[in-house]
Amino acid sequence: MREKKLSSYEIERRSNNQINQSSVFRIKQGKVTNPSAPKLKALAQGLGVSEEEMFSVVRGKSPDLSNLANEQLESLIRKFEKLPTTKRIYAQALIDLLNREFERLLDEE
Repeated sequence: MREKKLSSYEIERRSNNQINQSSVFRIKQGKVTNPSAPKLKALAQGLGVSEEEMFSVVRGKSPDLSNLANEQLESLIRKFEKLPTTKRIYAQALIDLLNREFERLLDEE
């Protein structure tokens, strides 16, 4: 939560009020040591991370980064498809920039 710089209120709002500020605060403070699966799912939504990532962290495991990247790419594609045609040019410019950066990183190897 600190890494994302989100307040308890913002997490509650982003979860569509599926988890309240008080629960978020208690989890953050370590006062809740065994939150329910629905609370963890709501927390994941509020934090903007996948449920898989949330449950991996709870189990003390590192999340599978390839799955996370795939989920993020799928999410970006869905968002891109929702953009009006007039705004897609801006997203395409970002995609081009990202592609060039990947090529630069690959050339460094």
